[in-house]
Amino acid sequence: MRKILLVGLLFVLPLFLLAQTELEEKKVAKSKPKSEFGIFLGWSNSGTDVHSWARHGEGFFSRIGFAYGVNYTYNFNHHFGVRLSYNGTKIQGHDEGLTELDGHDRRGYSFTSPLHEIGAFLKWDIISNGYKDDGSYRRFIPYLLGGVAFTCTDPEVDWNNDVVPHSLEDEENVGSMYLQVPVGLGLKYNLSEKMFLSFEVRSVFPLTDYLDGISESADPTDNDSYTFFGVNFGWNIGDNDRDRDGIVDYRDGCPDVFGTVELCGCPDTDGDGVTDTRDQCPLVPGDVNLWGCPDSDGDGIADKNDACPSVPGLKMFDGCPDTDGDGVADKDDKCPKVKGDTKYMGCPPPDSDGDGVLDEYDACPKVKGSINGCPDTDGDGIADKDDKCPKVKGAFTDGGCPVKIPFKFWAKDLYFDTSSAGLDKQAKVDVDEIIRISKEYPNCEFIIGGYTDDRGAEKMNQKLSERRAKTVYDILVSNGISPSRLSYAGYGELNPKYPNGPKGNRMNRRVEVRFKK
Repeated sequence: MRKILLVGLLFVLPLFLLAQTELEEKKVAKSKPKSEFGIFLGWSNSGTDVHSWARHGEGFFSRIGFAYGVNYTYNFNHHFGVRLSYNGTKIQGHDEGLTELDGHDRRGYSFTSPLHEIGAFLKWDIISNGYKDDGSYRRFIPYLLGGVAFTCTDPEVDWNNDVVPHSLEDEENVGSMYLQVPVGLGLKYNLSEKMFLSFEVRSVFPLTDYLDGISESADPTDNDSYTFFGVNFGWNIGDNDRDRDGIVDYRDGCPDVFGTVELCGCPDTDGDGVTDTRDQCPLVPGDVNLWGCPDSDGDGIADKNDACPSVPGLKMFDGCPDTDGDGVADKDDKCPKVKGDTKYMGCPPPDSDGDGVLDEYDACPKVKGSINGCPDTDGDGIADKDDKCPKVKGAFTDGGCPVKIPFKFWAKDLYFDTSSAGLDKQAKVDVDEIIRISKEYPNCEFIIGGYTDDRGAEKMNQKLSERRAKTVYDILVSNGISPSRLSYAGYGELNPKYPNGPKGNRMNRRVEVRFKK
């Protein structure tokens, strides 16, 4: 039996090596036929108690038998499948052929028997079946087989008239079905996408000594075996694949163009994971999220749409940055590091005179000012450009010039009680009128003079007159009249308005407020 396996190995090994040369190291077939159907034609031989294939004097072709069979293989994946098979043959043997074993020619036992085998095998394609990455169909595929089988025999034994107890025992023990463990190897050659030939040799691990019906009468320690070798004529069964990419047409997104399994049969020329049909940059590897186009600066904008492809930027600026965040892209920003205004090409709005009022709002952009950017030299609240008297403080009603007093002379007397510097009730009313006039004519200046009657010491009267003038002065200042518009003095008993006496004293205890001449 060892010679049988050795012969089979020598028969298949050259073809196996030839197949290896077809396998490119970096290319593996992506799919294989879903199933295969084969018709086996070949030969068989056996190793039994009365026959040894190519041993003990038997020739290689001695008592060889015609073998036939059918098989069906279902492929799980690129390498593995399950084969169901039936094989039939006739095995035979005769002691006369064992010339190198003493006594066999004298014993003269012989047998013939049909042999039917039904088996289930695991089939391993050492090289994946189907198409290669370049679209060509793989021709040579070596494979191994292993499984279980039920073998049926019905031996007819010629005991050569040697009827002994052992032969009777063999006749009682012989069965009709035996469990076997077949193993084998082969080489498949694809004639086309649909048809193939496979060269195969297969034998069994011997588990019974009754395939020939002889055991105890001969050598019960050495079990019987058999071997099949021949050719499988077969068909690859599966769906159409026009572009030969290993993906059947009804599942192929691009059935007429060679593609990849990962992309449902469509090509990906640049290898970026985006099919050429969807890839907007099919010749340059890119980002899946950018329709296959590259994004050199990683800003999420494809280079072909990026106005600044080497610098990360913003989508709103077509991929260009805006360093100062002023809404003007750096490439268009004349002040890229200072936040500015789009109206001024990204620069801050100008303030030429530095008065805090931007030029666009400054009525006097070349001169520093406080009123809409214009100066007010006299401080009357009217810009010089609108002030008819820009160097003299005036009023709005007169275009910035001082208000013209409608009368040439005006004076008001405020009266006091004896020895008092406090205003009487009527004097307070009169002070309010003075305040009103001073505000109505803001350019008017007032002289405040204090007086007494002639009663009392002269020095005391002088001081009292001064206090009375100061009292009025303080009231006017506290009501918003600038001290620069006021002057006051005390004159004591001088300049009586009326002769001092019971009637005149009242009129002389006074403060006169009049326009400054």
